[in-house]
Amino acid sequence: MFFYSLNTSQILILAPRDYIYPISNAPQGTIEMSISVFTPQKKKAFTLIELLVVISIIALLISILVPALSIARQQATGAVCLINQKNLLTTWLMYADDNKDLIVSSFTGELANIPGWVDSPTANTLQAKKEAIERGALYKYVNDVQVYHCPGDKRDINSVSTAYRTYSIANCMNGEDRLNNPSWPFESQYIGGGVCTRKVSSIKNATEKYVFVEEMDSHGYNAGSWGMNIINPQWIDPLAIWHNDSSTLAFADGHSEMHSWKQDPVLIEMCEWAKKGDFDNSHWRYTTADNPAWLYMKRGWNVKY
Repeated sequence: MFFYSLNTSQILILAPRDYIYPISNAPQGTIEMSISVFTPQKKKAFTLIELLVVISIIALLISILVPALSIARQQATGAVCLINQKNLLTTWLMYADDNKDLIVSSFTGELANIPGWVDSPTANTLQAKKEAIERGALYKYVNDVQVYHCPGDKRDINSVSTAYRTYSIANCMNGEDRLNNPSWPFESQYIGGGVCTRKVSSIKNATEKYVFVEEMDSHGYNAGSWGMNIINPQWIDPLAIWHNDSSTLAFADGHSEMHSWKQDPVLIEMCEWAKKGDFDNSHWRYTTADNPAWLYMKRGWNVKY
């Protein structure tokens, strides 16, 4: 800090910072004032260790948040999927009400003069696959193709196994058997000596008998109906597992639920192969007779003997 003396003709430095002339000794006509000289201070930068600590904290937070966000997204798509399943089951029951209790065919297209709940696509395009849904017997009850698609199902943007419809009906619900297709080669595995369920009123324990499943077929669309081997512990068609190792099911009593397949790595692996368009590794896979997942689906398979 310096002290300056000002008069009309010049500026004189009267004293350095550490000395002040008394005002009484200043020459007459002189103005005394103080001026602070700004001295910039050097800013302190982050050290390398501090930067590494910050980066480590950010990385830790990301590692915690990303899996949580992924799970939350899967739960959100699962909620929409459950609603879709319930809506489809409602249309399935409405069709039966309008047709003297007769169940719509679970096949893609007409089977034994019974219309299919959906049709087969005429081309390998998303538009053709949506039009196949619209030609199905259940579409008039819902009038929205999005109900047939789970938001977790990304096959509509996958060039390997492009598909749109997520859901299929179990073959036991008015699908193929020896009565409507005597030459069908898989009758013994799918049906086990019985026949498919033809009417809703013949379903016993409807709360345990599923109708709709999420399927991950590698054909480019979910062809035919969904089937499993109920005689030997074998999966025939792959289930779609979009919701954190779980998928949704809709039951004959009208409710839908989420079921986990974590107890069966074979089923999860089949779905992964199906995503890659690999038919051989995604179909006809054996499991064990005490497998909880296979036993659960076998109990829900409604066959009339």
